Amino acid sequence: RGSLDEIIFRLDLLRNIERNDVSVINSPPSIERAVDKYHALAILHHYHLPVPKTVVTEDPRKALKAFYELGEDVVVKPLFGSRGVGITRVTDAEVARRIFKSLAFVHHVLYLQEFIPHNNKDIRAFVIGNHVVAAMYRLATGWKTNVSQGAKVVQTNLTPQLENLAVSAAQA
Repeated sequence: RGSLDEIIFRLDLLRNIERNDVSVINSPPSIERAVDKYHALAILHHYHLPVPKTVVTEDPRKALKAFYELGEDVVVKPLFGSRGVGITRVTDAEVARRIFKSLAFVHHVLYLQEFIPHNNKDIRAFVIGNHVVAAMYRLATGWKTNVSQGAKVVQTNLTPQLENLAVSAAQA
């Protein structure tokens, strides 16, 4: 987390480190793609990889319309964020209206995704080159599966289909 100044400074530091021939695992361009939810979504969609139904707008009326179109069960996310901070699941139209108006008032982009039932778990895969070198389930007691929100990590092996998906996403 950080201000725009802090984030740009940190990325510039990484670029400088790379210019001095120091190996950097996650390059600045890969971080820029991953940290921006809309940009990452657009890349995955461009390469025909599966993504949740998503609506991104600055208009709270369009966001409310999308709330209904997405089945009245959505996850509202900050465009930039991590660790589950600021992510909210909304299932009530009046709550949705208030959230969308409040976020728009303070000039936030409204990023809504359909909620996908997932039995309180998700999968993370670590890809190096063209290989998944490790994978884990993140198991939670609620719908947020972030470790920083209390989820537990359990090592797992991926099916060949999921391995291919992880490698394709990393290549994209």
